Amino acid sequence: MAADNTIWELARLYGVQTSYFDIGGVERHASEEGLRQILNSLGAGLEGLASCSDATIRRRRTLGGNLLPPVVVHWDGEPGAVAFRLPVEGLSRAWKLNILTEDGSPVYSSDFYPEQLPDANVERFEEAGTIPKRMELPDSLVPDYYRLELTDGHLGAQSLLVKAPSRAPSPAETGIGRAWGGFLPLYSLGSGSATYTGLGRLGEWIGRQGGAAVATLPLLPTFMDKPFDPSPYAPVSRLFWNEIYIDAEATHEYSVAKHSGLLASMAGRMDRLRTFSEGELVDWREAYRLQRELLEPLSRILMDRTGQRRDIFEEWRKSRPDVADYAAFRAAMEKHDTAWWNWPESARNGQLLHADYDPAVQDYYIYAQWISERQLGSASESCRKAGVRLYLDLPVGVHPDGYDAWKYRNLFATGIATGAPPDPFFMGGQNWGFSPMHPEQLREAGYAYWRAVLQHHFRHAKLLRIDHVMAMHRLYWIPQGAPATEGVYVRYEADEFQAITALEAKKQGAVVIGEDLGTVPDEVRSGMERRSFQRLYVMQFACRENAEAAIEPPLPSMAASFNTHDLPPFAAFWSGSDIERRLVMGHIDESMAGNEREQRARLRQSVVAYLRRQGLMAESDESPQGVLRACLQWLAASPAWLMLINLEDLWGEEHPQNTPGTQHECPNWSRRSRLDIGAMAGDKAVMELLALVNRIRNGSTGSSGG
Repeated sequence: MAADNTIWELARLYGVQTSYFDIGGVERHASEEGLRQILNSLGAGLEGLASCSDATIRRRRTLGGNLLPPVVVHWDGEPGAVAFRLPVEGLSRAWKLNILTEDGSPVYSSDFYPEQLPDANVERFEEAGTIPKRMELPDSLVPDYYRLELTDGHLGAQSLLVKAPSRAPSPAETGIGRAWGGFLPLYSLGSGSATYTGLGRLGEWIGRQGGAAVATLPLLPTFMDKPFDPSPYAPVSRLFWNEIYIDAEATHEYSVAKHSGLLASMAGRMDRLRTFSEGELVDWREAYRLQRELLEPLSRILMDRTGQRRDIFEEWRKSRPDVADYAAFRAAMEKHDTAWWNWPESARNGQLLHADYDPAVQDYYIYAQWISERQLGSASESCRKAGVRLYLDLPVGVHPDGYDAWKYRNLFATGIATGAPPDPFFMGGQNWGFSPMHPEQLREAGYAYWRAVLQHHFRHAKLLRIDHVMAMHRLYWIPQGAPATEGVYVRYEADEFQAITALEAKKQGAVVIGEDLGTVPDEVRSGMERRSFQRLYVMQFACRENAEAAIEPPLPSMAASFNTHDLPPFAAFWSGSDIERRLVMGHIDESMAGNEREQRARLRQSVVAYLRRQGLMAESDESPQGVLRACLQWLAASPAWLMLINLEDLWGEEHPQNTPGTQHECPNWSRRSRLDIGAMAGDKAVMELLALVNRIRNGSTGSSGG
């Protein structure tokens, strides 16, 4: 411990928790060296533990000297006030508080003398020479973003004022009753259907069965070439879409090619892509190469022509200057053939010159984003017309080599990784490999990045799952070079995150679903309930070795499923083959595997006995299919507002889409579904199970056709 003990105080002033309780209830303390690295990444400027006293004084002066906080939240229908800090020498002067729209139009103004106001109930920092005061905000503001200005004619400050709806839209408010939906990774659709067009068709098919949601994994761009990382949870950016899912045949430019002598080569490439899409696993590198060979000529067709379509494209391009910036980044990665932090200094720092990239490659990436946006929009509209909502997934982080980490590098803490502390599944903790967002820089920028991320998704998704929703409150930071066991939690302003998320959801009439699985502090779930962020329920986690109460039921505020993309499918869970797979991979030893086999056997007995008492299984039925049917009935009859079905469970798939903690050991994020849409529609058992779920959820049988 530091001689003057001030590193612990300094950590508190930066929102760094110096200890936490693990899943076993044991308090884990941060090391001094780990704290030093994390504090430096937050801007503390420590050269060694001996400088903590000076750094603490600087920090207190900084916090106390800010007239206004960077962000002020006012929840609609609740008392709202702003706390500010006035210099002692300015207490006798007249001040003015102004509220303006974001474009500068005045909305509200109030003149005051400080002695007229009560003191604010916030921490005082005597070193700063300021006095905290408090002023109530007007109730008349409609939910939106505003500029808050404080001035005495000499000194001044401004901040973002978020007038947020008291709650995000509930499922009922958006027209969703006791609904069900289907989940399938888009890349897993075969027969050339792993496209945005295919996603629309899947949604339409689910709608014909009576479903109300189609869910898939994140559709954001990933690195398919260099550096190779196809994980949908390590996106190049959270602000753009993945061009791998473009349906080239559905573009106008493909039609042009058919009548311009280019068809022979284009058709050959299309045939190869169709044939390629029939494999058991996706070869992402080859898929990307074939898709690129198709799309680049199509982009040139558009760029070389004039007319109404080109005019529409140019109008869209002007409205989205960020797309040109993103495309230039992708083109520069190809030109420099290395990660951005190895680029020449000017490019590394965000100033791309024409010599840094090929303009034709930039045009390709712009075109790919335009088509992706249009096709995903069409898919979403097809779903809407079928009474189905698109359910997308928002990852918690971005790839460190990607566009967001380059463009918004000041918003990400350097020299730090994000992850999770040890738990029974990962005794060594988890290191997810991406940098966390910097809480203060995010606030100083008015959460512009987070707003843009939400807007990007809400344009098409009216159901949005936010991965690791606890990150709105706190995130587990791991110092560079340290094991995942040596991380600590850093706090974020949850009220601000929630306010902006609720406001963006309200503007688009969308439902927010927070991934709150695992060990989550009570404050997270109480905050979700207060702001109508829906929770998740996973039946695998809710099963108990207790025949009297073998399955803990979901709450009405939960989206319920039997498993997730990170868990074994039903058939693997029920047979225990997931245990054998982990044993083969060396994740557990024979002794641990034996214990897990015994526990799983007891769990199966309890669940079957419980389902029989519920009248959902016959005494003579011991089959996995019978258990699955009973589990689906039980979930369908539950009070959860949404029941999400992993479609692969319906035909007994045993291989997971992802095995957490593995990379090359398992074919993660690449396995195709055994059944495509047509095969599902023609499978009697699949259709009977969906009809059963629909009858329980909606009180009708839905369509029996494909």
